[in-house]
Amino acid sequence: MQLLGKYEIIAEIGRGAMGAVYKARDPLIDRLVALKTITGGPSAQSNLLDRFYQEARSAGALQHPNIVTIYELGHEKNTPFIAMEYLEGESLDRIIEQRPVLPLSVKLGYIVRVCDALAYAHQHNVVHRDVKPANIMVTKEGVVKVVDFGIARLTDMSMTQPNMMIGSRAYMSPQLYKGERADARSDIWAVGVSLYELLAFKRPFTGDSEAELMFHIIYEKPEDLMGQSPECTEELAQIVNKMLEKKSDDRFQSMEDLLHAIEPIWKAAQQATVSGLLADCQELVVAKDLQRAHALLRKALHIDVGNSQAKSMLEKVSVELRRSEIQPRLQEHLSRGAGYLKAGQLREAKAEAQAALGLDSKHEPAHKLLAEVDAAAAKVQQLEQKLKLTKQRLAEGALTEAAAALGQAVELDESNLQVHELKKQIEEERGRREKRKKLGEILHRARTLWTELNYDECLTVITAALQEFPNDPELKKLQESAKTDQAELQKQRQMAEVRRLLGQQNFAEARKILDVLVAEHPQDTAVRNLQNLALQEEQEQKRQKRLDSEVTALRGLLGAGKFKQVVIKGEPLLQEFPQEYELKELVN
Repeated sequence: MQLLGKYEIIAEIGRGAMGAVYKARDPLIDRLVALKTITGGPSAQSNLLDRFYQEARSAGALQHPNIVTIYELGHEKNTPFIAMEYLEGESLDRIIEQRPVLPLSVKLGYIVRVCDALAYAHQHNVVHRDVKPANIMVTKEGVVKVVDFGIARLTDMSMTQPNMMIGSRAYMSPQLYKGERADARSDIWAVGVSLYELLAFKRPFTGDSEAELMFHIIYEKPEDLMGQSPECTEELAQIVNKMLEKKSDDRFQSMEDLLHAIEPIWKAAQQATVSGLLADCQELVVAKDLQRAHALLRKALHIDVGNSQAKSMLEKVSVELRRSEIQPRLQEHLSRGAGYLKAGQLREAKAEAQAALGLDSKHEPAHKLLAEVDAAAAKVQQLEQKLKLTKQRLAEGALTEAAAALGQAVELDESNLQVHELKKQIEEERGRREKRKKLGEILHRARTLWTELNYDECLTVITAALQEFPNDPELKKLQESAKTDQAELQKQRQMAEVRRLLGQQNFAEARKILDVLVAEHPQDTAVRNLQNLALQEEQEQKRQKRLDSEVTALRGLLGAGKFKQVVIKGEPLLQEFPQEYELKELVN
């Protein structure tokens, strides 16, 4: 790799009669730099080389945002060089060649920044001497940088090709052609020529030869700028004309004076341009064309960096633009999170909600999902506590306390599998206890009826009990004893008993007796008719009891504020019992 001093040469980016400019890298701090070399004439003449160093040091002492920064002045073998700030962008002469459509505010902004830089340099007793569009850089970010301070003074015109001489001399003031010393007013002239060229896309003074160019600069006035540039106002044309006065004393005497005259025009142009851009942005925002609105707002701030309205709009559009860009990702996180939440995978659901908030910390649906996940986690913790308590009480045989704890668990999550399993265990244990108690009571009653010779009722009780306890030996033994004592009138007594039980709506007992009668008298029409009647009345009673039970349950849910469950359970009932007024009132 080729080196110049400590710098690693990357590529040549320019070459002229005085030397070349390279893109290079400072390996110590990994910084890109531009290396400008001086070869040929200056390096061969020690007095010019001394002046090169002296003036380069003067330029290097300038620290201004619109002046290229000089990092180092060096000498490698026979090649003096200057290491300076590397600029990515275009020179103003390239921009002029392209004839872009630029607002007046942008063009004036370039010149105002140049004037700011030169005013600073003049305050530090440094005159540029070679101001021209080629020495004005506009970076990709729109920052204006003035380059090549003090280098023009070193140029030995006798060694410069005629075209190169004319190209640089087109910006020289009359006093420089007359051999007078360069001062701030010669820089003002050069800025005036550059501004004219930027507005009209042509130079104010031209010539086919150096002599013709010099004659036009010293003696002739430029063409009317307003005729060359439609955007140029009379006030601006007067300023340019004053910058191009032949006599130095008739021009602006300082860059500060020039800035005082040109800045109000620039500000007004800025305001007009930015106002138009902001109006266009408003329409684009309404049309949801956020990309174009964002680009226009950046352009507006490029023109007027301090415009508060543009800054505010850009901030809002940027937020909305980012939201629109991340919306699909947000939706993916929320969708997955909701799915995980529904499946009870709370850790995964929380991770998805937090990922969504990482994209947009103010996204309300994401906050809502996170709150739901946290609530579900708290609910799971409470549920686990209630289930643990239920198991403990069940193991202790305390069914009432176990059922109470399980009831609280049901309120938290009635679809939980453990809840259903524990409920089943409690019910089974309760059923076993009730069966043992019931069997004892049935046996006691049956024996009493048997000893009282009340065989019909005794067998009815035993028959019903055998359906529930089919393998109980005591019941079977008692049944056999009662049957042997039963007489022919058993049938009539049984039927009479059935009728009595039906009148009492004791359908379970009546059905048990009828089952026996049907088995014993399968062809008896009266027995069959009595059985059908019992079934019809029992079904109607069960239907009514179920309705009463469901209505009572709905009242309980309504009282507990569980309206959604009332609707979910009530609507199917309404389809089955459409005429029940109380049910309608509860559901509606």
